[in-house]
Amino acid sequence: MKRNFKRFLLTVFAVASLFTLLAFSSSAKEYKSGNFIYNVGSKYAVLVEYTGKSKTVKIPSKVKDVPVTSIGEWAFSDNQTLKSITIPSTVTKIGEAAFNNCTSLSKVSLPKNLKKISASAFWYCTGLKQIFIYDKVTSIGKNAFKGCSNATIYVVKGSYAEKHVSELDGVKMAYRYITSLKFDKSSLSLQKGSSQQLTYKVSPTNVYSKKVTYKSSNEKVATVSSNGTVKGISYGTAVITCTAKDGSKKVSSCTVKVVPKNVSGLKTTSATTTSYKIKWSKVEGATGYLVKKYDTEKKEWTTLGKTTKTSWSFSKLQPGMSARFAVKAYTVVGRTTYYSPSYKYLTAKTLSPDKVTGLTAVPGSGSVTLTWNDIDDATGYIVYVYDKNKDEYYQKADVSSSIAEIGSLKSSTPYSFAVKAYFRNESGSSYSKYYSEICSVTTLPGAVKGFSLLDDYTTAESVTLTWTKLSDCGGYIIYLYDAATKQYNPYHTIKNNEVTIFTATGLNHDTVYYFKIRAYGTDESNVGELSSKLKTRTLKNLINEKNGLQHFTDSFNATKNSTESFSLIKQCTVSDRNAPDSIIYDGILDEIAVSYSSSYSIISGAESLTLTPVTELIAPFGKNSALESSMLKENSLTVSPDGNGYNISFELQREDTEATATSNVAETPDWAKIEEKNSSFKLLTCTYEGTKVIAKIRDGKIDHATVKVPMTVTFIYDNKGYSFTQTVEYKYFFIWN
Repeated sequence: MKRNFKRFLLTVFAVASLFTLLAFSSSAKEYKSGNFIYNVGSKYAVLVEYTGKSKTVKIPSKVKDVPVTSIGEWAFSDNQTLKSITIPSTVTKIGEAAFNNCTSLSKVSLPKNLKKISASAFWYCTGLKQIFIYDKVTSIGKNAFKGCSNATIYVVKGSYAEKHVSELDGVKMAYRYITSLKFDKSSLSLQKGSSQQLTYKVSPTNVYSKKVTYKSSNEKVATVSSNGTVKGISYGTAVITCTAKDGSKKVSSCTVKVVPKNVSGLKTTSATTTSYKIKWSKVEGATGYLVKKYDTEKKEWTTLGKTTKTSWSFSKLQPGMSARFAVKAYTVVGRTTYYSPSYKYLTAKTLSPDKVTGLTAVPGSGSVTLTWNDIDDATGYIVYVYDKNKDEYYQKADVSSSIAEIGSLKSSTPYSFAVKAYFRNESGSSYSKYYSEICSVTTLPGAVKGFSLLDDYTTAESVTLTWTKLSDCGGYIIYLYDAATKQYNPYHTIKNNEVTIFTATGLNHDTVYYFKIRAYGTDESNVGELSSKLKTRTLKNLINEKNGLQHFTDSFNATKNSTESFSLIKQCTVSDRNAPDSIIYDGILDEIAVSYSSSYSIISGAESLTLTPVTELIAPFGKNSALESSMLKENSLTVSPDGNGYNISFELQREDTEATATSNVAETPDWAKIEEKNSSFKLLTCTYEGTKVIAKIRDGKIDHATVKVPMTVTFIYDNKGYSFTQTVEYKYFFIWN
């Protein structure tokens, strides 16, 4: 009966908010994510139901990129397994009966931004032990905690929740105060003019207010802001306190000493081989400075004393010896001495007059790179050129490291060098007493320029190289690249710098070679820089393009040969019969191939079956044309011996020609004859371009030749226009009598 009565009351409460829910639902859409069901609007979402059985539940703060702002009516009602629920900070409202009859629920984390707890929200949550209500809650509905007989409700003093809970029967109300308040540090050394923020911790961590107030015991020494930032004003001591604002009256304190700034600018000055001075910058307001030195034997710091000056001098020291010092500023206020937070450290060293050792030289072309052993703490080094004839040293360079590149020297010239170290400070410069040992070296010759190929002198077995004369060298070394070892090896040495041309012989035909060159000076070990690589290629054979073409035409042109006669067999085939309309083309293509299969004899120098020279049979330039070098496509001629004559190929320059039935272009097909046999056929255009010739010459005579002619034909067939591209291939076989 009691349970039914509760249901009745909750139903009444639910009806009261029906219109509000309907207004929201008109624009919201139901969305399920995991065990949660939401009504999601454009700006916020309501959690309307939880379907899971987990003991611990954490409600997401967002769904579909909008915040979850409410827990709807009956969302967790009658969930008997739920023990702990965490509600995100985005939730500002808990709906009616949201956790009704969740008897196992013992822990609830309400958000600080919660504003409204609706009626019967935690109705008969008998397992609830404690719950904390923050001061932003301004509405708690009727019977929100009805039946929570085991719960203690913690509230903020003076809040709406305090007034509401105090009037409830069957629940306990309590206040959550800070029980412990502590600064993160009990003391602080702060340099004058600097700031540092103090932090504190409270216990327990879930109190309703962690706010505190700050106070300085002496604002002339140190001030403190509302967020706990302490600033040093003047030298002295001040106590900073923070007091809890929740009514617990808990207090914590930190003793702040405002001290001088750390020493800066500490350095060594006036260094000699037996003395030096350490010096530092003045610290504002400092009474004096404490100076210490590290004892390397006892391995501890010893106090040298205090001084009001900003320097300390040391004398009667050993050359090249170092020592470690520490300096700290201090200020006396009354009877108290305040020291800067930390020491400034410095390693000081007397000058070392050591002689430079290990001087070596690497020659270049017009330059020398010198290196030597470094001397600790040396400011720099002076490089000298030594004149042996005058026994004098001339300064050449001033460098800061133990390496120097000396330029502006003559190529292939001997030089001698020496080096001194020096140390420079405010008192001046101190130099090594002695020069280093003299190092002699001869510069390398200059780089060879103009290394190139004489193209007109390239053959199938040789290439000719040339370069610009180099006056300051003894000769030249030519290098050839070895592909097997992947390096350049000496190929030939020219022991005369006047010679600037060289022919490499005994090479393989049609082969790529790489050469480099360098000059040498007094001997072949004193070499200059290698040039860039020069790429060359030998010819395919001893015949150049012009002579190769002449050799070809002379070999089989019957009008220029002896009285020999020969039989010429000519065949014609058409390739690439894969056009889409090949049925239409077949008759035409077959006619071309059939019409041009024939053979006849030619007698040299006399009339025979034809007076047309053989060259005209394969040259698509019309009647009475002759084959010339200008007709060839550039770089298309190749002539290569194969031990049984020559293989020759070349390509004629492209020439588009609209052929007619009477024109003689590579023996144009007899289109008139084709039209005669095919009444539906009418030729429009026939274009030839880029004819290629491949031939074989044996014993000075042509053996056979193949002519490939790409042909594009446009025509009318059965009153329809067509176009196709095929390759007409003519083969000529020469049988010499």
